Amino acid sequence: MSRVIKCDRCGGEISDGKIGYISMMERKDGDQLVGDNPFENMDFCRDCIELIKGFIANAEPVRMAKPKSKRGGRSVSQEPP
Repeated sequence: MSRVIKCDRCGGEISDGKIGYISMMERKDGDQLVGDNPFENMDFCRDCIELIKGFIANAEPVRMAKPKSKRGGRSVSQEPP
């Protein structure tokens, strides 16, 4: 008996054996890589992986908010001169 694997994005059956997944790593506390991956148990078909890759490649970068300043306009995280 064979197991049917379905794409977690579109719900289609993955019959050609081409299963993709998303590996996500982020840096926390300095340069330490942390591999807490919320997508670890998700499978994606070839078409959905291509759509996801296209979205990532064409997405606008997220602009991080500037640190709020206190006392004299310096950022809280800045060292005094």
